[in-house]
Amino acid sequence: MDNVVARRQLGWVWGVTALAVVALFNIGVRGSDLTAAYRAPITLEKYSVPQLGLPLVATIIGLWIVQRWSWHWPWLLVAGALCKVPEVVRSDSYFLTGRPGVHFVVSAAGAAGTALIVLGVLCAASALASAGSEGHGAALSGMAVGTMLFGTVLLGLHWLDRPERSALMDYSFAALGLLGGVLAVYAVRTGRIARPEHPLLTVRTAIVGTAAALLPAVLNVTGFLLYGELPVVGVPSSGAGVLTLLCACGLAVLLGAGMLLRAATVGLVLYAVTTPLILGLYFTAGQMTTVWPWAFAGLVVGVAAGRSRHRAVLAVLACAGLTFVMATMGKVTGTYMEMVTNEPLIMSAEPLIALVVAAATATATAVAPFASHRRALPVVLGPLLIGFAFSIRGLMQVFILNDSTTTALPEAAQTRTWAVLLGVATVMLVVIAVLDARRPLVPRSGDTAGEEPGIVGAGH
Repeated sequence: MDNVVARRQLGWVWGVTALAVVALFNIGVRGSDLTAAYRAPITLEKYSVPQLGLPLVATIIGLWIVQRWSWHWPWLLVAGALCKVPEVVRSDSYFLTGRPGVHFVVSAAGAAGTALIVLGVLCAASALASAGSEGHGAALSGMAVGTMLFGTVLLGLHWLDRPERSALMDYSFAALGLLGGVLAVYAVRTGRIARPEHPLLTVRTAIVGTAAALLPAVLNVTGFLLYGELPVVGVPSSGAGVLTLLCACGLAVLLGAGMLLRAATVGLVLYAVTTPLILGLYFTAGQMTTVWPWAFAGLVVGVAAGRSRHRAVLAVLACAGLTFVMATMGKVTGTYMEMVTNEPLIMSAEPLIALVVAAATATATAVAPFASHRRALPVVLGPLLIGFAFSIRGLMQVFILNDSTTTALPEAAQTRTWAVLLGVATVMLVVIAVLDARRPLVPRSGDTAGEEPGIVGAGH
């Protein structure tokens, strides 16, 4: 129950984590990751080593630190914020911008920082859930996932007019993120935030998380090898996506009964919202002054859904709304001049972005309680989530490529495809809502460190 955790401690946890995720507002997750329905041809070169290796190593180290010393999760926030700083410096430094090698290393360090910050926030959410505050833990988990999307919205689309931001704003975001991490360390060391009574991760979960961190590398290497054998547009990416998706499913099964459905659902939603998000940003022509308040409103609504016992139902409604929008959307114009004169599209763009962020955030909150009871929350909504989303994106390449599309917005020709994906995700969320209603979770306060958490009526 939420009243188990003192209000002051809740204030500290929310305060430090909210400050820490501000560091994601600078670059967010790289635009090619979460706002890309299509995948570029897979290549491997010398710069691929840091791009794939640094986030992988950071995630693995973070997982095992938390598994061994669960009260050290604030240090993940500090390390992540420090890794994001070079990205800010790069944007104002010719020395870092004009040298490809340094550029890729700095970009990889930023991706590693994102992984560490998200992992740290998920650990804080798991600690709240272990203390009995299930609602706050779910809401905090939603904030971790939703902020990744919100950060990409602030970044904009690389092929569209990007918003101009002052260096002062970028440095302020970085400083606030670092301040959040430092305050989190201070709060845990002084007892303002209680140390977790139980391990946040079991050894088995940490091993699964380590394997899940390898999934993006598996996807890239497999796609590169298949391209040499099957040099057909879309086929290597889809083949690599199938293999990686099977690996992700196997890892989810290892986490216990019920985890495959939940992990696959949140990964599918995270990928399926890419096209609605792209359309919304395109219709607004990247005008952040009108976009970010709506995106933030969607984030707040999704986080608030986590505090409700009916969070899964709210996630169903959000995804069903997106399904309806994508299924009923008419032919989208591909030229800029036609787009800016289409008033219905322009008027609906900002609410569409809010619905996208709310759907992804609410879905994460719906999955979080079950994952935290399995002591797998940082893995399921961390590396395993990214593994599912990227593998599904790879799988879909053979279905969505359309060389005959002549518009400037090729995603417009695929709206019904995403309606199907979102419809499938909605059905999966309905199943999750029914299962959660029929089999309530056992209170974590009754667990011991050596027991496997479960649900009422489920066998152990």
